[in-house]
Amino acid sequence: MKLATKLTLNVLVVTLVITPLLAWMIYARASGTLEESLHAAELHAARRTMELIDRTLREAQQDARELASDEDVQEHLRRAAGQPIQRSDEAEVTASLARKTLLTGPWDLLLILTPEGRIAAGSEPGLAGPIEPGATFVLALLREALAGKSGHSDLVHSVVTGKPGVLFAAPVRDELLPSQPIIGAIVGYFAWPVILQILDDVPAETAVTLFNGAGKVIGTRTPERADILVKEIAAHPSAAHLLMNAGAREHSGFDTHGTEQQWESAVRQTGYLSYTGNGWGLLYETPTRKIAASVRALAREITIVVASMMALLGAAFHLVGRRATKPLGELAGVVAAFADGDLEARAKVRSRDEAGVLGAAFNQMAEQIQSNTVELEERVCERTSELGQANAELRAEIVARQKTQEELATTHKQLLETSRQAGMAEVATSVLHNVGNVLNSVNISATVATDTIRRSCAADVSRIAGLLQEHRGDLPKFLTSARGSQLPDFLTSLGQHLGDEQRKVLAELQSLGTHIDHIKEIVEMQQTYARRAGLSEELSAESLVEDALRLNAAAFDRHGLNVLRDFAEAPLLEVDKHKALQILTNLIRNAKHAMDDPGAAGKQMTVRISREGAALVQISVSDQGVGIPAENLTRIFAHGFTTRKKRPRLWPAQRRARRAGNGRIADRPERRRRKRCRLHPRAAHERSARGVLT
Repeated sequence: MKLATKLTLNVLVVTLVITPLLAWMIYARASGTLEESLHAAELHAARRTMELIDRTLREAQQDARELASDEDVQEHLRRAAGQPIQRSDEAEVTASLARKTLLTGPWDLLLILTPEGRIAAGSEPGLAGPIEPGATFVLALLREALAGKSGHSDLVHSVVTGKPGVLFAAPVRDELLPSQPIIGAIVGYFAWPVILQILDDVPAETAVTLFNGAGKVIGTRTPERADILVKEIAAHPSAAHLLMNAGAREHSGFDTHGTEQQWESAVRQTGYLSYTGNGWGLLYETPTRKIAASVRALAREITIVVASMMALLGAAFHLVGRRATKPLGELAGVVAAFADGDLEARAKVRSRDEAGVLGAAFNQMAEQIQSNTVELEERVCERTSELGQANAELRAEIVARQKTQEELATTHKQLLETSRQAGMAEVATSVLHNVGNVLNSVNISATVATDTIRRSCAADVSRIAGLLQEHRGDLPKFLTSARGSQLPDFLTSLGQHLGDEQRKVLAELQSLGTHIDHIKEIVEMQQTYARRAGLSEELSAESLVEDALRLNAAAFDRHGLNVLRDFAEAPLLEVDKHKALQILTNLIRNAKHAMDDPGAAGKQMTVRISREGAALVQISVSDQGVGIPAENLTRIFAHGFTTRKKRPRLWPAQRRARRAGNGRIADRPERRRRKRCRLHPRAAHERSARGVLT
């Protein structure tokens, strides 16, 4: 199965697991937020309705003041001062006022009052004369007007019109005189159906009630308008809260009427500009089934959106995975062909990213290996030619032994060819194995970076942008709302989260670069060892061990192994560095695999350097693996013996130690679950002694 397919299947499995959980979490959070938003919207709608009522009443108050400045009204009061009112004058003013009831207000009735408390004229004929004794509100407003104040009443049942309404009064001044004395007042009976029409415009599923400061209902929907100034509002908790708390401006909460639960939102009248209001309140009642329906609709939308988003993400990750892993797949094919003997195989470098750098490094390594191989073949050909000439001379000199010499030459050629192929295979296998270990770490870093990008919260930025675009027209108001005020904290948290993701991805990319540098070091080290193979040199035991540990560093990180170093002072060693490193590498890999078994006691490896007598230096590798059974102690160095298919065998290390001639290797099981391997190279000043294998 290809890597891109594996990544796609993993993404699909994770999507199937996360999608229901994510949808539920989003639904739970969004439903609560939506419910709060709907409650806030109901309260906002109540405030808007009350503001519309206040603005309408303020316009009526302003209309009353404009009527008081009308020249016809002032002229009629001037003529009526101290003189009987003529019917012709009254009829003319009545017609004028009747027209103004439609153009302003609107008014049920308009009255022009004299300072003496008489009706000079009205918007209906025949009203001139004294004010009826029961019209106490009219007399009170007249006194305020004569004092120079514009006033208004609460909602009252008028004895004049027989209808409920709000009375507005304004003083009438004689603007022809410099002092502009007050010569009367104008009183308007505001048409209460205008306010009731505002209540009727509220959505049908919401019950709306207007009440005064005494707790009486003064406005509601048809056919409940018979309850005006009769029914009490105190049965509703939110309205009662406003009535009992003079400083409260608004209140909301749940209330149950019968079997159905309601959400109540009550607001207090605040007035509008110069109109201060009468302390009225407005109550909104919305059934909770309306909110539940909105939440269910939200659940359906969330399910569809999340499912679509996950499907799109799965497809996107599949395409990205295929595009990201395609260069690695091509490189893997080139490496396989190179391992099969095609030394002309080269990776195609199409970019300068990590895959391109890795391909370039491989091409450089392949060029060096091919160059070394050609050079080795040329040297073998030269040596073969020299041997052929020697054999020809020998055949000429010893005719009697010609047949034997020919057989010897043939056998010798076969041995040379076998040795050359074995050397080439050993060098290539060692390099490719070490590079493969580091490639595993590269793959892990790439996977971690991919997972981090996949779980990124960058999509939240688009959501925030969409939300701000949606409220572009009322952005200041939205930012001060309950929902919008959460944006700054959310953006701060989102910025920190995206910063953490960036640092994590950068760390993984830095680790990826480190692994690639490690591949270069392996190649350079192998090239150095290949040039020096077969030569004994003086070197310190500590540098030899550190080189062997560095070759296996990637495997230690991948398997979580802890390496303890216990190095004592030791003399310089005279060894073949290449062969000694191969021996130590086999011992270290065997210890690592021993601790991979389920029965291992721990993940700690100890490497020690110590003196053993005057001529030997001991290098020991101890692990906490499963150990060696007693029945295998005599067989561990036998040719081809191993207890695992993929575990490095110890017999190649023993064979190299024999060939080196100046050291020995031994294995000592300290316990059933622990093992120690020791390498004993001789010191440089003991050159005449030979190692003994035990």
